[in-house]
Amino acid sequence: MLLDTSGLACLHNESEPFHDEAVAIYDAARFRLTQTRAFDPG
Repeated sequence: MLLDTSGLACLHNESEPFHDEAVAIYDAARFRLTQTRAFDPG
């Protein structure tokens, strides 16, 4: 699982519309990866 900032917001903020889904997916992940750099596709 690669988490972006919007995904982390949904995970940690219970008022986000997809919070429950984000928690379920996060809990089901076998591994998690976060990083501090933005991807440059090109």
